[in-house]
Amino acid sequence: MDRILEKYGLQEHINLTSKSGLDGIVQKMHAESNGEYYSFLFALIDIFQPSHQKLVGQVDDEGFLVRKRVGFLDFSPNWAKATGSFHKTEKGIEISMKITGMSKSSLLVILGLLTFLCLIAGLVILEALLPPIGEVNPFPELFILIFIGFLFVQVPVLLAKWNINRIKRDLKIYFE
Repeated sequence: MDRILEKYGLQEHINLTSKSGLDGIVQKMHAESNGEYYSFLFALIDIFQPSHQKLVGQVDDEGFLVRKRVGFLDFSPNWAKATGSFHKTEKGIEISMKITGMSKSSLLVILGLLTFLCLIAGLVILEALLPPIGEVNPFPELFILIFIGFLFVQVPVLLAKWNINRIKRDLKIYFE
């Protein structure tokens, strides 16, 4: 499943090296996190968190598990989750991150929906190829299926990729 997520750009592995000390990175991230991680499904809890906490998750000397906090008037979904670990080297602190833009269960739902839409499209095409009793034009149904497929499959994938780039940009601030 991880290979599928990586193939379509829904998961990235990033290695960074930071010159600042481990304590500074952990303090910066811990000051802006709430200390506990919960899924995006419970994002309504984020509204009641203090506004200075921009991250939801756990940060310690070993690593982190965070996602971006959803604000009160934040209308862009933020599904991306970043997990990482810290390693001390002679060059500085090496940070190994894995950013996941979409959970595996969400991907399974989208693949199931795509399979269902392909089956329906196949039935519509099969109906058009059979000798009709009356005159049937299958093209409106096909265009509707293409639109629904774009709306329910492609849009969440594009949002997940956008969220990966967004959390990657926001987390690099802590590591500088």
